[in-house]
Amino acid sequence: MIVIVVVLVASVAAYEFLVPAAPAIQVGEIDIWAPDNVCGLDSNPIFYYGYNASTGSGVSIDLGVPNYNSTSCVVAHVATNTSGFTLSAIQVPLMIVGNGTASMNMTVTSPGSSFTGDLNLVFT
Repeated sequence: MIVIVVVLVASVAAYEFLVPAAPAIQVGEIDIWAPDNVCGLDSNPIFYYGYNASTGSGVSIDLGVPNYNSTSCVVAHVATNTSGFTLSAIQVPLMIVGNGTASMNMTVTSPGSSFTGDLNLVFT
C-alpha cells in the first residue's frame, strides 16, 4: 500500500514539473481598426497572428502596415482599447507611400492577470 501511495505522489509531482502550464496571456490575433479610415484601414481591416506571453511582460512586435490608398498616408497615433494592455515605443508618425506597405514596431505590455482573446489596435 505504501508503494502505491509513493508511486502516485511521484507521478503527480513529475506531471507538475514536466508538463508546462499554459501561458497566462493568449492573444489569438491582433486586429487593426481605423475609425477615420487612415490609409484605408477601416474599409480594409487587417489582422495578424497573435502570441503567447506571461502576465505583465512586454513583447516587441513588428507589423507590416499597408496603405490601400493611391496617395501617401500617415499613421499619427496608435492606441489599444483592449483592457489591461499598454503600448510603448511605437514607431509613429509612420508615412506610407500610396499602395505601399511600411514596417511599424512597438512594444505591447500584457495585463497583470490572465487574458485570452484578441488584441485591438486603433490607428489614427
